[in-house]
Amino acid sequence: MMSARRRIRTVRVPVRGWGYGLLTIAIAGGLWFWLQPSSTRKELRTLVFSAWSPGSRVGVADVVADVWDAYLVPDPPLRSAPLELGTYALGGWPQPSGFRHGSITLLQNQAYAAGWVDRLRCSAWVTYRVGGDAPALRSPPRPDRFVMDRRLSAPVKPEDYVRTGFDRGHLAPNLAIGRWFGAEAQRETFLMSNVVPQAPALNGGLWREIEARIAYSYPARLEQVWVICGPLFDAEPKRLDRVGIALPSAFYLIVVDVSAGRVRTLALTLPQDLSKDMTLEAALTSVDAIESQSGLDFLSLLDDEDERTIESRRSYRVW
Repeated sequence: MMSARRRIRTVRVPVRGWGYGLLTIAIAGGLWFWLQPSSTRKELRTLVFSAWSPGSRVGVADVVADVWDAYLVPDPPLRSAPLELGTYALGGWPQPSGFRHGSITLLQNQAYAAGWVDRLRCSAWVTYRVGGDAPALRSPPRPDRFVMDRRLSAPVKPEDYVRTGFDRGHLAPNLAIGRWFGAEAQRETFLMSNVVPQAPALNGGLWREIEARIAYSYPARLEQVWVICGPLFDAEPKRLDRVGIALPSAFYLIVVDVSAGRVRTLALTLPQDLSKDMTLEAALTSVDAIESQSGLDFLSLLDDEDERTIESRRSYRVW
């Protein structure tokens, strides 16, 4: 009888072949890296090292996908540089384009701007930036109360939301603004002009998840991003009974990343009554679709062809 020892076959792994393959990939990658312009090399270092940056909440899969999107299958370069409006906006303020809910008043704060609508008693949009050359700050303590915005002729009061069944949902997030602009700017996110009625499941769920990405992950990986977000309303929106605040049917959020003269967008639409098993991937849409729903025109100061190309795309993943 053949012994057990003789029946066992030795499997030899071609270690040398794998080693040569990995070495070839490493050399090719290194040559490709050093052939890139200095600005691109800087962006690549930021992407790669972000996975090991404390508190960045970045995974290796995020880095690989970002490098693939930005440099291996990149979007075409812009025809002209996008115009930045100070701290707040990229490509211009959101503009009414079939907006049916009244006139919009621009409110500028330290770290975000809002488009207030008296008839809705809330803002139709906010826009802000996070990241950039300045380092992230230690997150300030969360303020303990909301306050009226006394710039408005008929300001909403914090108590107007009491016992309505809806949260006082932030549009410009207190976490990201506080982390990148400090305590005073963070307190301005507690102005009631930055608040919308939001279902608790949404406010504490997917909306909170995307806010955390904006505060931590995106600045670490992409240096800086620009964000536009706001509520979406039915033609005749429902209202909170006692105070007449319009009740959104859904919310939109657009993240804009500029890299090596190229612009890409992440566009999401989240329903007010989202299901328990909904994911951010299921919320992916295009800027064009959000414009159609909101009656607003975004990135309007870009070259017309650039704007059409950028806004028609739907991201295949949540960054």
